[in-house]
Amino acid sequence: MYETRGKYIPERMMEPIERYIKHGVIPGSFLQGVICNNLKEAFMMADDENFENLAAYVGYFHNEVPSNAWGSNKRMLQWAEDGGLKGGE
Repeated sequence: MYETRGKYIPERMMEPIERYIKHGVIPGSFLQGVICNNLKEAFMMADDENFENLAAYVGYFHNEVPSNAWGSNKRMLQWAEDGGLKGGE
């Protein structure tokens, strides 16, 4: 689990995030909104728990994820095409 400023990413959400980072597997709509920096989409697709903790996702991606893996739809699709971190091995 990732926590910052009293907000957190639920443990159940870390698996799809890690799959995306490591292998480039594109996750569901909520996480796609986060990854693409489309916070409107993320808010619309979030369940109650994720809605309340969206700031933790922004902090995690900003602080922990390679910058070329997130920030726009183009970057997300390229990261997926490249196979994530493991694609370079």
